[in-house]
Amino acid sequence: MITARPLVSKREILETYRPGREPADTLFRSLRNNKLVSDGLQVTLPQAGGRLGGSVRIYCALSKDAARLARQGQSDEARALARVANRIEGSRPVKQLLAMIEETVRAEPVANTEDALASVFRHLIGRRRDLWKSMAELTTRIEKERAASKALASQLSFYGVVARIGAEGTVEIVEDRGSRRVMLPLAELAEQGLGQLGDAVAIHWESFGRGRVLTEAEPALRLDPTDYRPFLDSRLELDADDLAALLDEEPTVEIRQPLLTARP
Repeated sequence: MITARPLVSKREILETYRPGREPADTLFRSLRNNKLVSDGLQVTLPQAGGRLGGSVRIYCALSKDAARLARQGQSDEARALARVANRIEGSRPVKQLLAMIEETVRAEPVANTEDALASVFRHLIGRRRDLWKSMAELTTRIEKERAASKALASQLSFYGVVARIGAEGTVEIVEDRGSRRVMLPLAELAEQGLGQLGDAVAIHWESFGRGRVLTEAEPALRLDPTDYRPFLDSRLELDADDLAALLDEEPTVEIRQPLLTARP
């Protein structure tokens, strides 16, 4: 199963709230003061030598959806979703995940946990199989809340993997457990640290009416211990024949090493 990450950073929420604008703390304080996003969870950042280096807050992914609704002028619906996000942030799976995130940044200090959040998740998924069940439970609950919100009807989501990198600077993403394919500019994915074969990608479309659509791509998580064994860099093992069968055409890239081992 490929799914969106359950926790996101303040920066990601602001990028959804004001697409194309540099994130500003004043905007986020306004969202918080008006209860348009959740309260968040504090993560302590260590520095080299074990000294404390401050802290940041991370948020239930539903806060991104609440910020989107707030931008659309649906404040009541945004507050309702933020309340759901607060309940999820206080749940057992989130508390367990937060403890693992703090353990990870203590072992491998990072300069900014917000910017490194996707890498931290990949690290956890690759190294802590005991988290798979809790992570799947958490992401499933978040997706159910999204599906139950009528206010989010203008948003569509697509989860898949990078299957082909074209010479024309595009990337083809194949839907997880489906047949749909999406082409996106490689440069846009690269800004999110994506664009390698096998990268798990979440794509969200938001309708603006009159044929206008906002497309948002972000790193996703791959959760399915019965199908594969994920590694730190979350890549996919495909030889040339497998790739050709997947794409139903001749492969246009060379895969130099196996990156994921299928279970027998």
